[in-house]
Amino acid sequence: MNKSFAALGLTFILAGCGISYPQTGAELQSMASTSPLVSSESYAVSRSASAVTNSLRSLSSKCLNRTTESIMAPRQTQFGVQGTQFVTRWETTVRSSGNGAELAMRMVPIRGSVNEPSEGYIFFAASVQSNGSGAQVTHYQGSIGAGAFSDQVKAWANGSSRTCPDMPR
Repeated sequence: MNKSFAALGLTFILAGCGISYPQTGAELQSMASTSPLVSSESYAVSRSASAVTNSLRSLSSKCLNRTTESIMAPRQTQFGVQGTQFVTRWETTVRSSGNGAELAMRMVPIRGSVNEPSEGYIFFAASVQSNGSGAQVTHYQGSIGAGAFSDQVKAWANGSSRTCPDMPR
């Protein structure tokens, strides 16, 4: 899974020449319709928008606001096996808006970043809108490597899980 998220980060890095890093959930959403590097997935759940929002708010606070460390791309050098150490701070906000809510997850590089902005960028976003008897949820994320993470947030939205996902990178 870490390799998948590294590929997602690399995708943003390689695309850095022509694509800016999204600084808001709305910017990531707009990139989903204009960039092959960002995808969206929309689905309906049979829970109210407020119940989905409460789940996202409590579980993102519990699971997603943290600092992670990982070592990627180990390679053999004359000094032994070495790799790049990544230290990343994750900051997630959930804001209510009208008849729904917006979740935005910011990835802030602390160590090991390559050409990433020091203030970070929005890595994952979700919108929740009331939909008659339930809610419509849409995720926005990189096209490569966010599947397992996105699936866990989907399980939060439909109320089938309260488990924390493996954090990327």
